[in-house]
Amino acid sequence: MANAARASFPTGCAVSFVEADMTDYIEDCPSESCDVIISTLAIHHLDKEGKAALFAHVYRCLAPGGVFLWGDVYNSVPGSSRDEALQRWSSKMKQYPALTEEERENIWEHASTYDIPEDLPTAEALLNEAGFEGVECLFKDGFYIATWVGRKAVQNGA
Repeated sequence: MANAARASFPTGCAVSFVEADMTDYIEDCPSESCDVIISTLAIHHLDKEGKAALFAHVYRCLAPGGVFLWGDVYNSVPGSSRDEALQRWSSKMKQYPALTEEERENIWEHASTYDIPEDLPTAEALLNEAGFEGVECLFKDGFYIATWVGRKAVQNGA
């Protein structure tokens, strides 16, 4: 996946792509060493406390003015339980005719075992609590996928 992303950037562009366990990597990432951090479809595997810890590390790793872009699954009904969110998602998956029953079962096995989606207010609160400014949801499909952005403030006098 990193090779495909790397190929999409012009030669000479100062971009680093890392494939690693996100929690291990971000804990060891030097402070203020990144201008942009992007995560897609991974953080929903962490519980709320794990997300909070990860976001604190992401914030620490960002340089002043840095941006965190997070695309992931979310619980589309604020205050509803994980089980309720997964049941809504499972019902929706049954509407995709391109999936075989075996594929649906495999996807359900993964989602019901590993997915811990937060609702929008909780996701945004976790980002705000980590210190991000300008937190906003840039996109939501109204059902299960959303993208958020948060920024690290530029230091005074910079």
